[in-house]
Amino acid sequence: MKKKLLFVLSLVLSFATAFSQGKSIEEVQCLPKLSQTTFVTLLSDNTVWWSANGSGWQKVPATGLPANSKIRMINVYTKPSLGNKSSRLVVLLEDNTMWWYTDGDPWEKLSSTGLPKNAVMKILQPYVKYGAMGFGDTRFVALLEDNTMWWYAVNKEWETVPSEGLPSKYVVTGFGTYQKSAMMGTDTRYVITLADNSLWWTDGKKWKALESSGLPAGAVFKKFTAYMKVGALNIEGRLIAVLSDESIWWLPSSGKNWKKLDVAGLPKDYKVKSVEIYQKHAGMLGETRLILLMEDNTIWWWADSKGWSNLDTKELTK
Repeated sequence: MKKKLLFVLSLVLSFATAFSQGKSIEEVQCLPKLSQTTFVTLLSDNTVWWSANGSGWQKVPATGLPANSKIRMINVYTKPSLGNKSSRLVVLLEDNTMWWYTDGDPWEKLSSTGLPKNAVMKILQPYVKYGAMGFGDTRFVALLEDNTMWWYAVNKEWETVPSEGLPSKYVVTGFGTYQKSAMMGTDTRYVITLADNSLWWTDGKKWKALESSGLPAGAVFKKFTAYMKVGALNIEGRLIAVLSDESIWWLPSSGKNWKKLDVAGLPKDYKVKSVEIYQKHAGMLGETRLILLMEDNTIWWWADSKGWSNLDTKELTK
């Protein structure tokens, strides 16, 4: 009888704790602008909210999205524009349809023409490919549950990313993309981690193993991403990894040695739920921002000149 009573009390406490925590943050993304950073979050109640420089959280309208649709993941990016509508928000729904949103406009469905029938996505990422004149075109890349990868240019059909060079029966565990400086704009690079913790990259043709050193022996990738670093003299990719021991590492695409990031200032025994990386400004003033969503529902961001800071999310999760 005593054991049953303790079991019931344990369940009651569990439900009470879950209820007291309110909504949880499922994902966080960021949009860099000249004078501010906009944080975009997906909550457990299936709503999307944004905040610019801590100015309070606002709900993103759902106008145009199917009624009662469940959002699986979100992503954001900035496309160079002559007008003020440069920000794009992309969502993947549970029915594997893709939608995008520009501030003030209704949500618009993205085409799936060319993808395998009933394709189920594990990852969907947008990016901008730049041409010789500096203009950018939107691209999407998707990882399906069967571990095939596909890319898409707006108003065209999805095309497969060749898997030549990858090991047989490979399983992709992490995915990142960045732009490499080229004679006629930029060239796209895809970088992935596999289940055996190996790193691979491709320019859209044959995959090659990415040789690197500096990580601890037996390192296991927990989270992985990449971004384009725009400097005064060059454009290069940066790879970011969170290992299973929660340590954070980065690698320039032009280098071979991983470097460990200082985590002084983060909470003790933190657990990373997701990682996001971007550049605040382009050129000589460019500064990297690293955003971490923790398992305890907190968001932390890092800048070269400031170290780690906490983003206030109390209003968001109450």
